[in-house]
Amino acid sequence: MRKKIKKVSKVLLKNLGYTLNKVSTVNTVDTNTKDFLLSNFYNTLKKINFEPKHIVDVGANHGTWSREALQYFPDAYYTLLEPQEWLKESFKDILEKNPKVQFHSVGAGEKKGSFLFTIVDRDDSCSFRYTKEEALEAGFKQIEIPVVTLNDLLFESEIPVPDIIKIDAEGLDIEVLKGASNFFGKTEIFMVEAGVVNKAFHNSFLELINFMDDKGYRLFEITDLNRPFELKILWLVELVFIKKGGFIDSQKII
Repeated sequence: MRKKIKKVSKVLLKNLGYTLNKVSTVNTVDTNTKDFLLSNFYNTLKKINFEPKHIVDVGANHGTWSREALQYFPDAYYTLLEPQEWLKESFKDILEKNPKVQFHSVGAGEKKGSFLFTIVDRDDSCSFRYTKEEALEAGFKQIEIPVVTLNDLLFESEIPVPDIIKIDAEGLDIEVLKGASNFFGKTEIFMVEAGVVNKAFHNSFLELINFMDDKGYRLFEITDLNRPFELKILWLVELVFIKKGGFIDSQKII
């Protein structure tokens, strides 16, 4: 009887111009998006009670990454490095409201000095990678910008040793890591960018895995799968490395 009523109802609704469709009650979440991957990682840290006291953001750009991290870890100290001083306006509100956030308009690298910084069309792609000849050929402007090592910058700091060091150095992440050698074995988490199909980056996926393994860190998470082109190849990834035998590595995951 119930089936007969359902059948008659469908016919009646169809005659009135309506169509019955089955509605899924399951919410679908794209687990490959950057927003999900990063928030999932932060939520994992919260669930295991990992509360960083100091977070370093190398290549802060417009401050988007630090702004997001502050939502999860509002009580931590933050040290932001960004060679493009003019981008400071994007996160000026954070600096004015939060005395625990410090900004340095410098680059970070393996050695201290003054180096040519190339200005390209996108401010998140400007970098120290280009030679003078390469920039000239491409028609890009170059300016000299001071570069520091994290070892030197944080040497006399009264702020706690960084628990998280995030690096986005446009292909020069390994050089920045070499300049942060004092923190290997002390810093719990390093977050770095690696090239996959991108052959222009020296810090390829394999190079970084091997480099960090040698320094006592293992891959723990991926917080971005970058596919920026029409052909959806995996161009870049953002990797999370944790200290072997450290707080996170010692957690019982399963």
